[in-house]
Amino acid sequence: MVGNTFAGKYSEMLIKEVGEETVNGIPCRKYEHRTQGMLAKVMRAWGHLWLAKEDPRHYTVKYTCNMMRNNKWKNFAMQLKGIKRMEEKEWEVLLQERVVEATAFWGWTEPVG
Repeated sequence: MVGNTFAGKYSEMLIKEVGEETVNGIPCRKYEHRTQGMLAKVMRAWGHLWLAKEDPRHYTVKYTCNMMRNNKWKNFAMQLKGIKRMEEKEWEVLLQERVVEATAFWGWTEPVG
């Protein structure tokens, strides 16, 4: 059990290992995560997390989360496309591109942050 803060509210989150899978050729440990309480159950607040098994950093390879409470999507997923060493300037450009994409997706008039 770990502490979790979402939208400014603190809750407990249960994380349990549910097996092993290979994602895009990367051996992973698969975990289920879910928040506590009746509201979390009603809103189906749960998902899965795949962490690299053999790399000492245990980086996230895939993440899914049920997002029934969100009007933009019914669920949320991220998946690792690749690993690349970047110079600081390259990293800054990548982050700025993602801010522009998020701003357009959410229909904001200006970037947040």
